[in-house]
Amino acid sequence: MAETEWTPPSVPQASWQDPSAMQNPMPPLPPPAGGVNQTLPIVSLILGIVSLCCYISPITGIAALIVGWLGLKNIKNDPAHYGGKGLALAGMITGGVFAFIAIAYWIVMIVFYGGMIGLSILGGR
Repeated sequence: MAETEWTPPSVPQASWQDPSAMQNPMPPLPPPAGGVNQTLPIVSLILGIVSLCCYISPITGIAALIVGWLGLKNIKNDPAHYGGKGLALAGMITGGVFAFIAIAYWIVMIVFYGGMIGLSILGGR
């Protein structure tokens, strides 16, 4: 086998090192695979369902209302990229209903049991 002498590679072209070549803007991203973004409406629905399971805490119901409202606002402003109006409405309804139930529950507990505790402290009067 005949060995050949090693030669270094040639100098790169000057255009490769041109900083203006890197200033081309990236093409816009395509919409998500489903066509529209439904993240906020789905989160609203999940929070609404969780508020059903955790009826003692109105926090998840209030969060479902807020996130659903933000989702509806996105849908109204840019319907080509955002969707899930039904999901957002369902999340807001379930979250609102169960937040109301939780608040009513706490009011009844405070009024009824708070009065009972107050009576026991005062000696049963």
